[in-house]
Amino acid sequence: MAYYAMMTGIDLTKLDAEGSFSDVKTEGGRTQVERYKNVSIKEGTADFLRRGMRELIVTGTPKDAADQIEAIVSETGLSGFNYTPFVSPGSYIELIDHVVPELQRRGLMPTERKAGTFRERVFGAGRDRLPQNHRVAKTRVS
Repeated sequence: MAYYAMMTGIDLTKLDAEGSFSDVKTEGGRTQVERYKNVSIKEGTADFLRRGMRELIVTGTPKDAADQIEAIVSETGLSGFNYTPFVSPGSYIELIDHVVPELQRRGLMPTERKAGTFRERVFGAGRDRLPQNHRVAKTRVS
């Protein structure tokens, strides 16, 4: 609950458990309030305590996980996920060794890495560093 308060500015312990989240307003993490807009404070609080900030939890066999991911991508056009493991390093290992190959078989993930640094893959070949006129580039050690 302290984490929720930090993210949203809302102290869940001060709200009427039978009240509706649709009545809750904040200038803080609105997404974490909006996700519960159709449920009671009690239901939203219970869900947050169970799942935390995780909006989407994918479970099951590698095929089940890939099915869930594929459905989301198909419905939304989403091009990527931020992955948060439940158990480290176990969740990473399961994802990499079992789910990624299934996503690759379906054509949802590349099978080969693109050449270059991450920055080059985002901004283009030859752009592996911040431009000289960027204020942070001035701190670069030669």
